[in-house]
Amino acid sequence: MASWKVRRLTSKRLLALFKDDDCDDCDVDCKTLEDASIEPSVQEVKGDNEEDFGGVEFDDLQSISESDKDMENDKDEDNWPLEEKLEALLVLFFTTYNISRDAMAFLLAGLCDIGLPISKSVTKIKRLAREDCPTGDLLAMGDGHFRYVSILENLQLLLSKNLLTLRPENLQHQGPTKVYKFDAFLNSDGIPLYRSSLFGLWPLLMKIPSAFAKPFPVAVWAGSGKPPLQEYLQQFCKEAKRFLSGPVKINEKVSIMFSTIYFVVDTPARSFLMCTMGHTSYSGCSYCQAVGSRAEGRVTFSVTVNQSRCRKDYRSLLEDNLKRDATGAILKLPLLCLPNIDFVNCFPLDFQHAVCLGAVRKLMHYYFGEGGCRFGRRHMKPLSDYIAAIASWTPSNFQRRPRRIDKCLIGDGV
Repeated sequence: MASWKVRRLTSKRLLALFKDDDCDDCDVDCKTLEDASIEPSVQEVKGDNEEDFGGVEFDDLQSISESDKDMENDKDEDNWPLEEKLEALLVLFFTTYNISRDAMAFLLAGLCDIGLPISKSVTKIKRLAREDCPTGDLLAMGDGHFRYVSILENLQLLLSKNLLTLRPENLQHQGPTKVYKFDAFLNSDGIPLYRSSLFGLWPLLMKIPSAFAKPFPVAVWAGSGKPPLQEYLQQFCKEAKRFLSGPVKINEKVSIMFSTIYFVVDTPARSFLMCTMGHTSYSGCSYCQAVGSRAEGRVTFSVTVNQSRCRKDYRSLLEDNLKRDATGAILKLPLLCLPNIDFVNCFPLDFQHAVCLGAVRKLMHYYFGEGGCRFGRRHMKPLSDYIAAIASWTPSNFQRRPRRIDKCLIGDGV
């Protein structure tokens, strides 16, 4: 089976799954765009409403022609042989759920035994999956590879599938092209893939709660360690600046702009994105200029309130918690190019590192830990059983369900 057929059918099934999962979460009471264009424009809104064709490249025209060819090929999918349809479905299944080779062989053998025209070779299915992998779009970056998806393409896809909720309170301009303004939230953090390896993922995930309930990927880096910050955020900062500076046309009837972007990250990721010192350093507080002191092997801060850090000092590179290179020069902050970003208020406090991994974990170890604890195992087991029994009844607005006491002692957050 041709690899382009596998790729086309796989993409079509993924989009169908994406639409089915998210349609149930859409708010039916909110205003949705029913007549969204299938092929939206990427031109920014201009005051004089003049058409600008200066930015059109040959690659854009070529991609449009290729999409027309794809639409023509859709008509022939129903005429594909059963074997090709089964191969495309198996490629989608194996690449999505990442099952073991033995499970693949068992499934293929079972399909052959019941008379379906499918090969028993696991190698053939894996070869089709490798051919379908878009490695040509990956960019070598640092000790890994990088792929940028784009904010605009995500919004275009959501709008074309009628999954983007456009509320009247977010409407900023009424006209031939309606302009909507939203607050955006961005998350980035390292995700280890293996226990005995430094290889992991660093995705950039964006969420617009007023328009879409679930996060969508903006970019992803895969490699060992951390990505190089300047290259990692370069394309995102360039595109986010457009949305923060003015409305960007999603299609002929809708334009979207961001009022600000909040960075919902944990404390280590915040230090990485802001190029500031870690939270265990003497100037580790990102909200005030307190200087810590070392006591009993730990850095502690006084209870007195110190002078607050401000947006102006961050943008002027005057804060004392900014990282420096080997020569003593302050590292360049990629996020400085973004307007309407407050480096204090747009980085909310990390509850996990500030509370759960701080005083709460110390109390848990003091109450239930080894040696001199106040609660023995005889009292701990009934309490753990009771917590496990009511865990399934936890309201959905709680981010984590209650866990047993013995698991709380080894977990990241409690």
